[in-house]
Amino acid sequence: MNEQRAIEIADITGIMKTTGGRSFMARMLRQWGCFSDTFHIDPLQHAHQAGRRSAALSLMNELKGAAPGEYQLLLKEHFYD
Repeated sequence: MNEQRAIEIADITGIMKTTGGRSFMARMLRQWGCFSDTFHIDPLQHAHQAGRRSAALSLMNELKGAAPGEYQLLLKEHFYD
């Protein structure tokens, strides 16, 4: 792992250790449609929604990779009852 990646992981871990950080990340995942269907009859709207979801999935993978325990806590706090 290079130095830049180590810094990125440390940043993500720091954010995910706080309640506010997990809340913000959960809000971004939800707003960007991470757990939603992207289909729309209008191809431009579909492309827009698919692009947002792609960004959300990328964020989700970053969170899971850098802070897996905190990611599970985020899911428990914000997506599961």
